[in-house]
Amino acid sequence: MTKSVEFLYDFVSLPSYIAWKCLPPMLEAAGAELVLQPVLVGGIFKATGNAGPLALPAKKDWYMRDLALWCHKRGVVVNPSPYLPFRSLPLMRGSFVAAERDAREAPRLPRPEAARGPRDLPRARRPRRRADRGLPARRDR
Repeated sequence: MTKSVEFLYDFVSLPSYIAWKCLPPMLEAAGAELVLQPVLVGGIFKATGNAGPLALPAKKDWYMRDLALWCHKRGVVVNPSPYLPFRSLPLMRGSFVAAERDAREAPRLPRPEAARGPRDLPRARRPRRRADRGLPARRDR
C-alpha cells in the first residue's frame, strides 16, 4: 500500500502557498505521493458562517503576523502580489476538473520552486496610442 498525502489548496490562500513550498522534503521523508485536492476557502468560510481573515481588522492583523511567523519558521519567502485578492473561482474550477481527471491520469504540476507567481509575469501594459508610436491618427471609417 502506497502512502499518500492529501493536499487541500486554494490559489488565493497564503497558508496553502506556505504549505506547498514545504511539501517536497516532507513527501520525500515520508516516502509518500501527493494527492491534490482543490477547495474554495471562501466557500468554507461561508458554509461555517465564519468571516475570512481579511474581513475584520483585528483578525487581519493576527493573520498577517501568524503568516510571517510561519514563513520565518519554514524559510519561505512570500512576496505579496499587488493583484491579491483576486477572483480565483475560474482557476479553481479548472483545478476541480483536473482533480476529477486525476483518477484516470496523474497531473504533472511544476515543483513549487519552479512555479511562477504574478510577480514573475510580465507587467500588463496598456496598448500605446498611435500618436505615441509616431503614427498618424486613424480617420473614422
